[in-house]
Amino acid sequence: MPGIGETAEGAALASLILVSATIVAAVAYYSAKRGFRIVLKRSALTIIGLVITYASVHYFQMARWRAGIAEEQCKKSTAPDGRYVVRVCSAGDAKVLRLWSADESTLLAERTFPRSSEPVPVWWEANRVLFDDQDPDVMGTIKLPPTLKDRLLAYLP
Repeated sequence: MPGIGETAEGAALASLILVSATIVAAVAYYSAKRGFRIVLKRSALTIIGLVITYASVHYFQMARWRAGIAEEQCKKSTAPDGRYVVRVCSAGDAKVLRLWSADESTLLAERTFPRSSEPVPVWWEANRVLFDDQDPDVMGTIKLPPTLKDRLLAYLP
């Protein structure tokens, strides 16, 4: 998984935090009369608000993008025991891996690969599905049955 600053989103978030910290320092320096603690508290709340706003906007942009993926753009792989189905869907230079129940009525887990021009291979094992998430050190994994966290996140748009 890329670290902060290694993707466009991470670089934008790091820049936002750096600019915010600079503003906080400048405001705190010039407002010594009002009290450093008050200014620091208000500035920290402003930074937290900016980060939450950025994360929300980014999340909803990605949700909107994921919702627009057509089924024709997907490759299907069924588990050997027939209990699960994985669909790897492409949209532009990005991919989404979705784990469904066997009848494909319930989405159980989802992974997004924002800049992936390569195919996402999938391997089935008895208690997990493995996929290449383009991290050279580690394979991506979804436990079977999916964890509560995966199931809850799959309900989000």
